[in-house]
Amino acid sequence: MTKQRSQYIYELIGRVNEKRQRTSKGEEYKGQKYYELLIDCENKPQVNKLFAYQSKIETEKIWQDILDSNYIDKRYLFYCKNYMGNYRLINWKELNKQENHGSK
Repeated sequence: MTKQRSQYIYELIGRVNEKRQRTSKGEEYKGQKYYELLIDCENKPQVNKLFAYQSKIETEKIWQDILDSNYIDKRYLFYCKNYMGNYRLINWKELNKQENHGSK
């Protein structure tokens, strides 16, 4: 049996350029603050933003890094879930400048 799109973990490589604080209007998270992260995605250029909800991110450190903008000039492997065409950040791993996904 194949996974539903909402269960699949997407791996995107890129950098965060900007964050925008938003307030959710949708049913599931109504009134909750979240961040829209504008990214340059290397392996899927059509993706230019990720959505960061505190309740969906796996570690508090990542949420704190987003709040403090500790992502400047860093390259990441983003782990995301796709929900209705929107990529929700669940985790990330900082990459070295020359490191590519899959290399050790």
